[in-house]
Amino acid sequence: MITQERLQKVIAASGRYSRRQAEELIKQGKVIVDGKKITQLGSKVNPQQSRIVVCGRLIFNRAQKKYFLFHKPRQCMVTRDDPEGRKTIYDYLPQKMKNFKPVGRLDYDSEGLLLLTNDGELAQKLTHPQFHIEKIYEVKVVSKPHLRQLERLRTGFELDGRKTLPMKVDIIDENPKSTWLSMVLHEGRNRQIRRMCDKVGLTVKTLVRTQFGPFALKGIPYAKYKEVSLNLTPFVSRFIPRIRYEKAV
Repeated sequence: MITQERLQKVIAASGRYSRRQAEELIKQGKVIVDGKKITQLGSKVNPQQSRIVVCGRLIFNRAQKKYFLFHKPRQCMVTRDDPEGRKTIYDYLPQKMKNFKPVGRLDYDSEGLLLLTNDGELAQKLTHPQFHIEKIYEVKVVSKPHLRQLERLRTGFELDGRKTLPMKVDIIDENPKSTWLSMVLHEGRNRQIRRMCDKVGLTVKTLVRTQFGPFALKGIPYAKYKEVSLNLTPFVSRFIPRIRYEKAV
């Protein structure tokens, strides 16, 4: 059975445009499907077979969806351009990846796993609060945390007017001057780990994201990336991937 979807939805799923932007481009006659200009909203296409060109650029072909895992280095921004002139992730990536968008964020001083893709539908599901996608971090803090500090992190407390979700926190390694913690989040508020640690009196020295949903940082060198091929299967609002790792570059 051939599945037909609304053209604006298919364009938005590419990750390049929002649904509203897609609708405006269709009305302006800037969308070509299989060689034919489309100006009628509500037109339907087969996303697995149709060749869709927007503003002169081929933007969607389901077979062309790609996924890259990048080991984000410290002191770079997860954005295309920075008004302060700081390095961005795209300074470390080849030209062919300039149109792939990051899924989620890591702050300037943090490092670790970052997914980049042109699959807008997957990106939305991985970042939507209702799915509670698991993210694992290794965090180095100054000195040795007290039990009450760890318990506050685990049980949660009010942040930005809302209580944080319960979080798994374990000690990985410790010495008199510093402690490495493993922290498992199921939400993604702005600079959440740093702010939570600060609120309980812990100073973060290093923060590394080691896992994001089904994706892991292991095997990806610092500031390098891997392309992954995957087949996602829905299961209880999550995904069980079958992933083949390509050579790191």
